[in-house]
Amino acid sequence: ISATSGGRISNQNINTSGESVYADITARVPAATLDSVIADISALGTVTSLTVVAEDVTATGIDLDARIAALQGSIDRLKELLAQADTTKDLIDIESELTARQADLDSLVAQRAALSDAVALSTLSVFLSPSSELAEWTPPGFVSGVESGWSALRTTAGGLVTALGFLLPFIVVALIITVPIVALVIALHRRKR
Repeated sequence: ISATSGGRISNQNINTSGESVYADITARVPAATLDSVIADISALGTVTSLTVVAEDVTATGIDLDARIAALQGSIDRLKELLAQADTTKDLIDIESELTARQADLDSLVAQRAALSDAVALSTLSVFLSPSSELAEWTPPGFVSGVESGWSALRTTAGGLVTALGFLLPFIVVALIITVPIVALVIALHRRKR
């Protein structure tokens, strides 16, 4: 869809999870075809979220054009001064200033080209995921209540058996210690009588 509209894919990330495939795609499409591209992509499945943001960059473009023209005029004047330079020091100073202004001009021209590209091509970010169907749900009834109760009883009984198994060694050790002590106390009590 992007290529057909005259655009291009600038970024894509495709992941698989089991048999499901997820794609995160960023496309750059001509601004004039943005609406039709969105419609074509929307036809691929169900759109769950759509956000369109427009930004007016007219003032930025005018500012960059003015700064480029001013710098170009300054560079032209410096070239004239360079041709008229009498001393080596003047020549070096003018060349240094000319180099700095040319670098500034190149930077502004690159910014203007990037702005023109941003105006000509719209950025479209699309996240594609497989549709998921909801599992069928049936309300609980008497039979499922009995099944849940029986399962809870088995779980509780299993927990009690596990607890008894855990406590049994302690009980045996306690009996080994307390039975002789109790027998000794009873024997001493009978002897006193």
